[in-house]
Amino acid sequence: MQVGYHSLLSWLPLLCPGCTQPSRHGLLCPVCRSYLSSINEPCPLCGEPDCNGEICGNCQKRPPLWQSARLPWHFSGLTRFLIHDFKYNHNLAAGRALAAEWLADFSPAVKPEAIVAVPMHHRRKHYKGFNQAEWLAGRMSKHLQIPRWNGLVRQQQTVTLEGLTKKERQKALTNAFAVREAPPQHIALVDDVYTSGATATEVSRTLKKAGCQKIDIWALARTPLQ
Repeated sequence: MQVGYHSLLSWLPLLCPGCTQPSRHGLLCPVCRSYLSSINEPCPLCGEPDCNGEICGNCQKRPPLWQSARLPWHFSGLTRFLIHDFKYNHNLAAGRALAAEWLADFSPAVKPEAIVAVPMHHRRKHYKGFNQAEWLAGRMSKHLQIPRWNGLVRQQQTVTLEGLTKKERQKALTNAFAVREAPPQHIALVDDVYTSGATATEVSRTLKKAGCQKIDIWALARTPLQ
C-alpha cells in the first residue's frame, strides 16, 4: 500500500530550524528563542536601541517619511543565521519560525488598510525565484487579516545593495519604484531587514507622492547604524 506524502510527513518529527532538535509545530525551541537578540526600548521610528521608547535624536533632526516601525531584533547571531537561511536558501521553516515570533502578541494600535512588500525587479525575481519580503507579507496578511496591496513595482533593476553605504544605497534606489494604481491611505511596508533606511525612504517617497498618508515599516531585524 502506497503511503501518501502528507501522511508520511505526519509521522516525521518537526524540528526547530535553529538547532534541528524536535520542536512543537516546527517553530523555534525555547533555547533558540532565547537567542533572538531583542532591541531594547527602541526608537519608534527607526528602531535605534536604548532610546527609552522615545524618538531618537536622528529622527528628531530628520523625521522619516513613515510614522512607525516594528523592528524587533538585532541582525546578528541566530537571527542573522535564520534570516540568511530563509532568504538565500529558501528555508521556509526558518521563515515560518521568524514570522511566528514576530507576530506573537502583536496587534497594531491602528490597523493599516493594506500590507505591501518591498518588490524585486522582475528580472531579479525570475533569477532568484523567491522574494522573501512578499512571503513574509503573505504570512502577516493572513495572521492579522489585513489585505495585500500589489500596486507597488520596482521599475529599475538596481545593483545589489549589500555592502553599500547609506549614500550609495540612496543613489542606487533613486526612482527605483513606481505605483500602478492609487495606494491605500495607510500602508504597512514589509521587508526582511532594515539596514540604512534608504529602501524604506525611497518607497515611502513614492507612496506618499501617489497619495498615501501613513506608512508603517515592518521588518524582522535591524542592522546597526553605519
